Amino acid sequence: MIRTLVAACAVLAAAAAHAQTPPREAYTHLPDMAAAEISPNGRMIAAYRPHEGTQALFIYNTGEMTEPVRVIKAPEDMFLSGLTWASDNYVLMQARETRKIQTMEGMFTFTESVVVSVDVERGKANVLLSGERVFSGSLGNILSYLPDDPEHIIMLGLRYDASSARSFTRVNASGGHFELAVFRANLGNSGGRRLDTGSDNTIDLVTHPDGSVIARVNYDPETRVYEIFRGSSGFDSVYRKEDTPIRPFTVVGALDDSSLVVDAYGEDGFSGLFELNMDEGMIERIATAPDGHDVDYAIVDPFRNEIAGYAYRDDFSRQHYFDEELEKYRAALDKALPDEHVSLTSWTRDRKRFLVYAEGPRFSGSYSLFDTETGQLEVIGFNRPMLPPEKMAQVEAFEFEARDGMTIPAYVTYPLNADPASGPFPTVILPHGGPESRDTAGFDWIAQFLASRGYAVLQPNFRGSSGYGADFRDAGYGQWGAAMIDDIVDSANAMAAQGIADPQRMCALGASYGGFAALSLGMRDDLALDCVISANGVTHLPMLASETLAGGNPTEGTNYLKLYMGDRITDDARLRAWSPALNAAAYDEPVLLVHAEDDTTVSYDHAGVMRAALEDAGADFDFVTLKGDDHYFASERSREEFAALVESFLAENLR
Repeated sequence: MIRTLVAACAVLAAAAAHAQTPPREAYTHLPDMAAAEISPNGRMIAAYRPHEGTQALFIYNTGEMTEPVRVIKAPEDMFLSGLTWASDNYVLMQARETRKIQTMEGMFTFTESVVVSVDVERGKANVLLSGERVFSGSLGNILSYLPDDPEHIIMLGLRYDASSARSFTRVNASGGHFELAVFRANLGNSGGRRLDTGSDNTIDLVTHPDGSVIARVNYDPETRVYEIFRGSSGFDSVYRKEDTPIRPFTVVGALDDSSLVVDAYGEDGFSGLFELNMDEGMIERIATAPDGHDVDYAIVDPFRNEIAGYAYRDDFSRQHYFDEELEKYRAALDKALPDEHVSLTSWTRDRKRFLVYAEGPRFSGSYSLFDTETGQLEVIGFNRPMLPPEKMAQVEAFEFEARDGMTIPAYVTYPLNADPASGPFPTVILPHGGPESRDTAGFDWIAQFLASRGYAVLQPNFRGSSGYGADFRDAGYGQWGAAMIDDIVDSANAMAAQGIADPQRMCALGASYGGFAALSLGMRDDLALDCVISANGVTHLPMLASETLAGGNPTEGTNYLKLYMGDRITDDARLRAWSPALNAAAYDEPVLLVHAEDDTTVSYDHAGVMRAALEDAGADFDFVTLKGDDHYFASERSREEFAALVESFLAENLR
């Protein structure tokens, strides 16, 4: 029997009940606890928490969460994302920063992602492999934690030729001057030893726990050939697929010396986990997500170096384990928390203690410590402690039929404390970025913030979104500014027809591709908008195509963009017809443009050309630059500034 300790939640809820409308900072503050993991021996818990306007690593003794034993700030000008324990004394943090390098072609700006190792005992942090002229990349590059060697790990890294300034110009082009290699990385310093190296086109190396290579994965975006070789030599081909614009699947690990596990789409059109037998070249499905959903990712047990299960998403993120013991605990926790959706985030080497993340339709999320010996489940931290369940707006899933008959899923967040039947409501259309991504019913700080200010929020998962199978994804190919935008228009009109959205009070807001979509909606004749807000949005498709195709040689990125743009990527006239910055005269409604100065995903130039075009057209617009932030609005300062701008802009234009 699992006993839950929820007193802290009750206290938070009671304290917040006095506030009628949550303050803006309840949404814009970074999560009060994020990415929490328990150490392999169970003695410590690591988590990201807000600190001086950004996130820092907090280390606690297990059971003593009131006072951290260590607080480690991110390296200067870096933003933190995931974390994991490499051993009982070392925590690995994933960090990123915007860098500028002077090259022969001029100043080149790019985002570098690195892995930072933290020695908990000494409080010392260092960037892994930086002394070896290697980009350590992400936590996904870790291949083995070497349980018998607590001072080292096995990981992938990109070796680069520092003597050639051109090498930096080719990060987004052909990938020249970079080699993927396997390293034995020293956790206590920036050094390491190279164990094996791939070829120019190697995109993955699959290894034994000791670092010896089981298989090498190559993909050439120019010839569009994807091939898997046994070992590291590149001579023993066990799988080959030709004429594939992007990699057909992802290798997630090995079952043994002759079998790999891959994440791929099956004959049913949905992604799952498959066994690739390298002796026979046969592929056989071993895991399928229920109810026609795609598998999201494989879950690996770091202590046994085994694939233990998988995650998938319906309205929330869910898990299923092949490992009977882990599945038993997950199912028991689901039963103990019937109104929430539970994920196991980490566990101890002996599996006696687990960290559990739970979220729900009106619950922003919490971390709990689960003791398998006592059955006790104790809440240790909340995602958003200022937002108890009664301050969370209701989210509802619904489907509508697009103009060509395709069924499109979507989510509606109703205004906080409003009766859904009391509409129509002033509505914000909030398309997601990607575009190969998706929204869920889980906590979305922007949607909940807008709902708290009295707006309904529509989040359509238009064709091309991920998670709904290959046919739904592929329906977005070639439809970047066409049917994908039609779907958003149709979703808004369907919402109005159902009496939820007020067709006379609608605004579009989006970021990245969502920013492009919001601006595209403002160009349409079949949807009346009162305003448009774009954050870090694509505005000029010929410029995007030029940026993506720079360097001449195709990359997987250029091939991906060609899939979604179709033949328009080389048809300047057709690209211009889709481009907001080249159709600025179409905007009758006020426009708010917000762009982060250090955005390397959608360059700041997109905001500049849009601003100039709106000025030339005499449009009503505001333009704001967010300084010191990147594509993801990672700082509290940027989120607060953005939310304040949005709140004021909507209050003026959507009432």
